[in-house]
Amino acid sequence: MTEAIISALLPPTDAHSPDRLPSTSRPNLGRPPLAELASLLPNPATYYGMGSIDASGRIANRTVVKALGWRTGDRLEFQVAGGVIVARPVPHGLATMWHAPYVAIPAPIRHLCGLRSGDRVFVVAHPAHQNLIVYTTPVLDQLLHDHHASLLPGDAQ
Repeated sequence: MTEAIISALLPPTDAHSPDRLPSTSRPNLGRPPLAELASLLPNPATYYGMGSIDASGRIANRTVVKALGWRTGDRLEFQVAGGVIVARPVPHGLATMWHAPYVAIPAPIRHLCGLRSGDRVFVVAHPAHQNLIVYTTPVLDQLLHDHHASLLPGDAQ
């Protein structure tokens, strides 16, 4: 039964079949026009992504970090507020961007936020403000729980 339904939807492939359409009767539509991606993004844009933390604290999301334009050797400062990590370049930063476009969260910051190797984080780059914001999964869970609770009163559990 399934074969009969599927075969009814597919055009015949036999070159000698009377039901086969001649190849000249198929219109060549070409490629659809594509919008310029740069024109669709606000300037400067905010970039979002997910990444894993490796054993050295490196965030595995090059695209978001690359959007900031930071370079190898840039000095970075890390601050933590409410379990959210904020990194930004400063001349007196205690951490160094050792290989662009990778940011490694220093061990004391990872321990403070309960991050371990393999943990997933949500990263947000703000090129205009030159900062990278890192949200841990527990922080995201709480933010989304609170947001959903405000949208659906009584369904917060």
